[in-house]
Amino acid sequence: MQAKKNTVDADEAFPSLETQFLDSYWKQYPCNSSSTTSGPNSISVGYGKYYGEMVIPDSLSFARNVQFSKDWLDSLNKLDYKGLSDNNKISFNIIKNQLESDIWYQTVFNSQQWDASFYNLSNESYYIIHQPYAPLDERLRILSKHLENADKYYRAAFKMLSHPTKETVGLSALQNHGGLSIFGKDLADSIKSSHLTVEEITSLNQNVAKTVKAIKTFVDSLNSIMANKNYVFRKFSIVTFFAE
Repeated sequence: MQAKKNTVDADEAFPSLETQFLDSYWKQYPCNSSSTTSGPNSISVGYGKYYGEMVIPDSLSFARNVQFSKDWLDSLNKLDYKGLSDNNKISFNIIKNQLESDIWYQTVFNSQQWDASFYNLSNESYYIIHQPYAPLDERLRILSKHLENADKYYRAAFKMLSHPTKETVGLSALQNHGGLSIFGKDLADSIKSSHLTVEEITSLNQNVAKTVKAIKTFVDSLNSIMANKNYVFRKFSIVTFFAE
């Protein structure tokens, strides 16, 4: 009878924990700037609750990501795994594997240090603007909030890079430069056709201008690295990532 009770308790507890975890995960990883190469983020999966959030990609934010994963792994390990139903065991293992993967990518693989293409605000900004998850006015407000700290984002991104690979530096420069078009005429037309207040439009335009300037500065910095014949790039080889 006791074994049966544990089974019921585990299965009753897990759905609530799973729901809490998913919301916490999307809050921790609201956008591409906070995600690892192995993990999704709330914008990419269409979880709109945290679209306005942006994580500054500095060492503190990555440390918080790792602690987040460790804390949730501790919570999972407190559950009676044997008492879970087969379906809940599958969900349990998916969550566990994702958390362990996030830790590995951010502490061992360290792509945030060598992959310059990791940093780009244009893709998530495009999604915020163009996906029909909300009326245009609301999407523009969300975009404005999302871009408030774009300058801090790109400064932290460049500082985070440590002997990146030449291939990803060149790719990042191209991608970020190409992404400038997202903040161009189409966005300006959308703003004109919106019903935002004068104050909201002013704030949005300021944040867009800040973002464009930050992107251009970031691209110029990457191009300076590419032009520096004495710069020591990391070799683009998985093996060398663990040797250095």
